[in-house]
Amino acid sequence: MKFILSLLRTVGNTLYLFFLYFKRGFWKTLFYFFTLLLISVIVGMLLESNAKMSLLVEKITSLLPTNRIKVTIPQTVKREQTNPSILSFFGNNKQEENKVIRTKNYITPQKIEELKKIKGINQIVPIHNVDFPLGVEFAFPGSGMTFRMEIIGIGLPSVNASKYVKLKENKKFKIKGKEVPVLVASYIVQIFNVILENNDIDFKLSEKNILGLRFNAVLGDSLLGASGGKKEVYQCKVVGFIDVDYTYGLVFPEEFTEKYKKIYWKNFKKGYYDSLMLELSLENFEELQDTLKKKGFQIKEDTSLFKRISDFIQKNQEAVAIFLKLISAVILFLGMIIAFYTIFWMLKDRALEFSLYRFFGSSNLRIWLLYSLYLSLINLLSILACFQILKKIFSILGQSLSQFQEWIPAGFESILTEDFLYQNIVLSNFSFTTLGFLEISGFSIVFLYLLGLNKKL
Repeated sequence: MKFILSLLRTVGNTLYLFFLYFKRGFWKTLFYFFTLLLISVIVGMLLESNAKMSLLVEKITSLLPTNRIKVTIPQTVKREQTNPSILSFFGNNKQEENKVIRTKNYITPQKIEELKKIKGINQIVPIHNVDFPLGVEFAFPGSGMTFRMEIIGIGLPSVNASKYVKLKENKKFKIKGKEVPVLVASYIVQIFNVILENNDIDFKLSEKNILGLRFNAVLGDSLLGASGGKKEVYQCKVVGFIDVDYTYGLVFPEEFTEKYKKIYWKNFKKGYYDSLMLELSLENFEELQDTLKKKGFQIKEDTSLFKRISDFIQKNQEAVAIFLKLISAVILFLGMIIAFYTIFWMLKDRALEFSLYRFFGSSNLRIWLLYSLYLSLINLLSILACFQILKKIFSILGQSLSQFQEWIPAGFESILTEDFLYQNIVLSNFSFTTLGFLEISGFSIVFLYLLGLNKKL
């Protein structure tokens, strides 16, 4: 009990002494507090902005990796037909004059083997184009609307597509009976939300509620062709989402596209592909591109708005980051000089007071600890105020950005998640680091001042 009373008395006396310090140096203390607050807010804002920009670039790169390119070969399509109808695709008419003979150029297995021998090509993903009549029809639960459309899509080997699958039961990305697993480009969700909104339908899609959605795929059915011929219907199931540099539509298992390309294209064979997604080493990226061109491949350029914005951000991110860090360093350096000068300014008038403390029996250690703790309290309050101010500023900015989300180009909406908009990246670390630096500096400056004062005495 005596210990507790003694501790409370010590704390009370210390706080009263801090009050006297504050009262005697009111304006100097306020100046020091607001100097630290202003510097911390400015530097913290710059560093957090830089961290968010780096995270943005990282998210964009994950959608459109800079080391990934799509290549094709020069294309020549030939059609020989006596009947322009596409109904013979699934028709039973065996008369030669009703057949449509279509041929085109393909990337052969021999070409792929050549690429595997090139050092610097880390991965090759073969791709089929959906270039045969295929329509889809579906309805979103709760929307009350049925959609029917021609689709854009590709076929991928299961081994390459499985990493994008989110449903465990479809992890192998294989056809089960008449059910075909499909991946969709993530930006499609935003496109359909615009369609629903324009039709005054109070229903919003998200990756969560579209996952597992089933719809019909009708083979031999195309908006560009006639209808009425024999068709084949599959039930498709959305099992995951894929990066937009693969496709802006749907992804089917290779076994699905392979079967119907054999029917539709006369010269198609197993192991033939329309394009390849290549993952190249960044160290000799340009050299590898030249090698690919010499071997007869064409590099497919992505001219979409999404890609242009992505390239602009990635190209300028490093320069902006260096600029922000440089400005932060300059402000922090000048700010610390002002802060340290202010501490000396606060200590300047304390010489007589500290001498009296010593005269009445206080040791240098006690004087050093008391005034250093007083400065520590000011440091702590300024950093706490800085953290709360910055947290509020970035929260308001996050809310403002979220309001403009519907006007952001398709593909970017998935980047502006709640974590990105509202979570602080470096603020906590910045606050702890700055506080630690200020505490060490404050204790050191008071120690040096008392050391100099002892020599004078």
